[in-house]
This record gives sequence, C-alpha cells and structure tokens, in this order.
Amino acid sequence: MRQNVPVPICLAVRFYNGNDWWNRGEEITRENHSDWFMDNGCIYFWENYNEDSNRTITVFAEVKIDDVWSRTNAISFTVQNNGSVGKFDFADDRDITVARGTAVSVNFEEAEGATSYWIDVYSISDGFSQRAMTSFNGTTVRISTIYLEPGTYEIRGRAEAPGKLRRESDRSVKLTITDEIPAIGTVTFVTPAMLEEIEEAFAGISAEVVAVSSNVEWIDGRAFANSGVKTVIFHNKDTLISEDAFEGCGNLTIYAELDGEVQQWADRNQYSFYPIQGNN
Repeated sequence: MRQNVPVPICLAVRFYNGNDWWNRGEEITRENHSDWFMDNGCIYFWENYNEDSNRTITVFAEVKIDDVWSRTNAISFTVQNNGSVGKFDFADDRDITVARGTAVSVNFEEAEGATSYWIDVYSISDGFSQRAMTSFNGTTVRISTIYLEPGTYEIRGRAEAPGKLRRESDRSVKLTITDEIPAIGTVTFVTPAMLEEIEEAFAGISAEVVAVSSNVEWIDGRAFANSGVKTVIFHNKDTLISEDAFEGCGNLTIYAELDGEVQQWADRNQYSFYPIQGNN
C-alpha cells in the first residue's frame, strides 16, 4: 500500500515499531530501496502489510539530515489494511517494437478498486528497473522511450489504491527499442525568420511538416490549433511552448536537440520525441 509521509529534505529514512528506539529498521535510501522517492518534501514509499483486514498498524520513522539521524524530526503514521486491488492484465495482447523516442501507449484492463496504474520497465540483459510515469488517463500508461537505451525490455503493470495492497499484472509484455530515427520527410512550412513570438497566427494551416526557426523564443496558445500539423522540427531546443499551442492536432512527432525546453514540453504532452543535431 502506498503512503506519503511529509518530512524535511533528507538523505534516508528508517522505520521501527516505536516500542524500542534502539531497534530501528534498515536504512532506506534510493540505492537500496527503489520503491520510494521524494517529491515536494514528502517521501513516497511502498510497504506490504499482510495483516488482518482493517487492522490499523502504527509505524514510526526518523530521517537522516546532513548524515545525522534526527529523532526530533521523527514522525508517526498509521496504515490501515483494506485488502488489495483486483486482478488485472494488459488489454492488448502484443509485443512492441519501436524506434527510440517513440511515445508508447500501454493499455490495461480495469482492476477493481484501483485508482492509478503504473508500469515497471526491466532490461532483459542487465535487470535494470525503471518506473515509468503513472497514468493520467484512466487505464492507459505512456512510456517516453527517449530515456531508455536501445535494447529489449520487459514491461509489467502495477495497479494501486491508497490503503490497499498493490497488485502486478498477470503477465508481462516485451518492448524492443531500436536506435533508428524515422525520416523527417519533406518540410512543407517554415516559420518566418523575423518572428520571435508566434501567436494564434497559423491555426488551421494544412501543412503536415513544420520547421520552427531558431529565433523563435515563444509559441503562444493555439498558435497551430486544429491544423494539419503532424511533425514539428525545432531548431531552438529551448523554445517555450504553450501547452495548447497545437490543440486539436493529435499525436505529434517532435524533433529537437536533447535536454531542452522542447523535450520537456513533448514529454509532458506525451508526444513522440526524436533527438537531432543542432544543424539539422
């Protein structure tokens, strides 16, 4: 069951039963406990409690700050076991092969009682595990493969709900990522070189492949709304883009240099993203 515990920014946390301050549990860090992370001053972690239904368990915690364990900042919380979410499986019976950078949708059957769905991605060659982002669209989870090296992976689903034991999918799906970058195709529209900001000027255009000039710093809301755009090449990786700049255009394919504002925007909107060199 998932719990979020508000704590100061810390290096590690450990839990114990509260009856004996000296009988503390294992130190939990990112390195030895992959199922926790920090966000906005909270630790999110997983613990499975095989206790009787509806039994409340009290757990105490203390945190390590500047390499010193702090009892002053120790906190307590309760966990109530309300059973587990229902069984579930992948809705699509298929293995997946895509080029690196492609945004992949994975669909699950609905699990009774579940409120969110996750996936774990395992490298078949070295056992590397990475948790992908949780779904914000019902039982569909998206994977941004730009962060995964080419190779073969196993993906397994996970359904969860507050106060309930999580459940993994009955089976896994194989994901193969290649190092090919799809051809961009013929550019059919280039933004004027003098523009630094694009407002709602190109809404409804029929062009499918658009190149955004390097001097464009900002693309405003609905700038290309309800147009025929399918592919966008950004020559400035740090162009700022409104979330609804391409509203109504469907699933876009984005080309830009890595590690810029454009890549972050593509990830947030779950568009396929492919890296290019600055002179492309």
